[in-house]
Amino acid sequence: MGKVYFVFMTIAVLFLNGCSNDSDVLIPDKKIGLKTSIAAETIMKTSGLNEDGSGNFMDGDIFTFHVSTPGGQMTVVDYKVGHTELYWKNISMNADDQTVNFAACYPKQNIINGQFTFDLEKAEDKDLLLAYKKGIPVETETPVNLVFKHAMHRLVVNYTTESDVNLSEVETRCVAKSTCNLDLVAGTLDNSASEKASFFAKGKKAEFLIVPQSTSDVVLEVTSGPNVKTFTIKDISPKYDNLEGGMQLTVDLIVKKGSIELGGIVIEGWGDQGTIEGEIII
Repeated sequence: MGKVYFVFMTIAVLFLNGCSNDSDVLIPDKKIGLKTSIAAETIMKTSGLNEDGSGNFMDGDIFTFHVSTPGGQMTVVDYKVGHTELYWKNISMNADDQTVNFAACYPKQNIINGQFTFDLEKAEDKDLLLAYKKGIPVETETPVNLVFKHAMHRLVVNYTTESDVNLSEVETRCVAKSTCNLDLVAGTLDNSASEKASFFAKGKKAEFLIVPQSTSDVVLEVTSGPNVKTFTIKDISPKYDNLEGGMQLTVDLIVKKGSIELGGIVIEGWGDQGTIEGEIII
């Protein structure tokens, strides 16, 4: 009886060890694969971009990665490029969730309940980039492509002169809404509660990043010596009602002694919206 018992125990131990090894093989930790890129239309200034603005993040860059589920679960991770590894087991989900939604923002933000406020007056890096990808199957091992796009509107004012005006002394003041609330779950940007702020530039070219907003809310004040001209974007381009994220408005002004003339306005970015010609005399 003793020999039979010993043989039985040996087989039992081998069987249990075999089950343990099989479990390790059949239930591995599944990684979340991410592929990131920055769309060519963005204006983020980094050594990771090509001349046309396309490219990718550099090793060590940090963006905030947000995962939401149909059941209302949310997970937030500060993702460090080249260092962070994501696993499905770390994502908060309900048992019946079949898909999740990915969102991300750069630079990293303090996200609460899927939302954050972006303030251009306080932001060290004003070039906010956003990426969205919905309906990702749970535990997929297929890499998910996140394409980051420019969230703010870029306003460029170019000055030329036909006289001896010193363009380096021209001053531009832009008054516009400066804050917005972003909801990464809904994929929306809301500026309804925003206060206005003033942004300044000096020289023959002025560049501003502003929150997407109505053209009637954006005021330009141009000063050349004793001459000052103030107008809204709506005043000089009544055809357009809104300045959209990911697009660029270019205003060309001709500065003369005693006058500032409007040369032309072009809105471009994801698609060319057109050109407006006109004139304003100070």
